[in-house]
Amino acid sequence: MSLQLGLFARPPRPGETKTRLIPELGAEGACALHEAFLDDIGATALRLREQRPQVQLVIYSAEGDPGDVLRERARRWGVPIVAQQGDGLGPRMAHALTTGIAEQGAAMLLGTDAPTLPLRVLLAAHDALLCHAAEGPPAEATGGAPCCFGPVADGGYILVGARGEVPVFDGVRFGTEHALADTLRVNGTRRVTRLEPWYDVDTPADLRLLSLHLGLDRSAAPASAALLEALGVPRRAAAGRGPFVSNLGVPPETC
Repeated sequence: MSLQLGLFARPPRPGETKTRLIPELGAEGACALHEAFLDDIGATALRLREQRPQVQLVIYSAEGDPGDVLRERARRWGVPIVAQQGDGLGPRMAHALTTGIAEQGAAMLLGTDAPTLPLRVLLAAHDALLCHAAEGPPAEATGGAPCCFGPVADGGYILVGARGEVPVFDGVRFGTEHALADTLRVNGTRRVTRLEPWYDVDTPADLRLLSLHLGLDRSAAPASAALLEALGVPRRAAAGRGPFVSNLGVPPETC
């Protein structure tokens, strides 16, 4: 059994991507940051494939026309690019997971809004789905058919994976703080692995956290670090996120 890893990506277009960051970065800057996020999370996915050669990578474009940027990344990374199918995020994820499970036996979907997501989280997800010993921090598991989620600080999740059976997404309030809780509730009979929590970047407060993180360790997302430096984004603490910063692998005294 192998695994398909699908990158759920939106074609970068000024004024249409990372819109909540436009007041901070401008339309062009927010679009460029979205592209940098794609490069960083793509690099992490490629590192997973290096360590787990049976992994098949696919880019799932949010639009039928993926645009030049996604096409170029697909060529550079040597991966196929296909359009997402379905009306709404839940049906689109269900369709992609169904396709991946049919082709490989297990599938995982990864968004592009968490550029600093560590490789260890992807390794833990892969191993949880394929029944190997998980790497990284301990995961929390319950009974049923296997699936996994990568929680993020805003109550959603950046990663979902499954083996054998696609999770249910009916009634999930995506885009809210209830997304993960709703998904766990409607999949109550599944064996669920909750992976190490992380953070995604959607709002100006998230951007400040990212800038702080990359100021301490630019290797966590090199493309994003370079872009933020070029844009002149200052490295300052993210208000209200202090306790979460301590989970980034950075000694507390440096924060």
